[in-house]
Amino acid sequence: MEETVEKDPSLIRTSIVWPKWEPAGRTAAVAANAEVDLTTTTIVVTAVRYNGFACTEIPAGPQTAIWVYTGDAPTVVAGDVITITSGEYKEYYDLSEIDMGTYAGTVTATGTMAVPALPMALDDVLLDAEAWESHVLTITDGFMITELLSYGEWTAQSFDGGSTLGFDDIFFDGTLLMVGDCYQNVTGMYTYSFGAYKLNPLVDGLVTQDCAVANEDVSFGAVKGMYR
Repeated sequence: MEETVEKDPSLIRTSIVWPKWEPAGRTAAVAANAEVDLTTTTIVVTAVRYNGFACTEIPAGPQTAIWVYTGDAPTVVAGDVITITSGEYKEYYDLSEIDMGTYAGTVTATGTMAVPALPMALDDVLLDAEAWESHVLTITDGFMITELLSYGEWTAQSFDGGSTLGFDDIFFDGTLLMVGDCYQNVTGMYTYSFGAYKLNPLVDGLVTQDCAVANEDVSFGAVKGMYR
């Protein structure tokens, strides 16, 4: 006979703030493997894969997003407002997630809204990478691809701060990318896997462009004037 998991009402959680954080004014941290019911806050789906989806509590900000593992194809799409009942909070190889299988949980769409825009400079994200885990972000830096790795991954260096960021192709078709390609304003899901944080550009979240800097016609006198 299949063993059932008994619910512990004292561990049921109602907000996307997980054991890593205890922000002022929010629910205190809870142990992993606790049951979660997200029914009293506004939660919007931000990105969808074949086996789960990312979502964020509104208003979106640091520590408000999480990955939801469904196993099968999700029944929701980006922009759906949802409730979650009887999910299980887990740290899956250090990625925070809600597993919908343990308690036979349910995800219910209750409406729609725009996916929140979160434009950020890369260096600001890197100051507290964990706080932006599973968020869909728009990194406003310009990038140049520095290395193509295996399994659809690559690295790129920011023109703005010089920092390097890893990328993965779980949404985006990166087969035509080349070392030296440049792009700006890349939008994707920021996640943690295989021991590193990386950005997964959305299908239309990255457009390569010419790296060349346009020449500007100026007089010799104007150039001299810059250095007086």
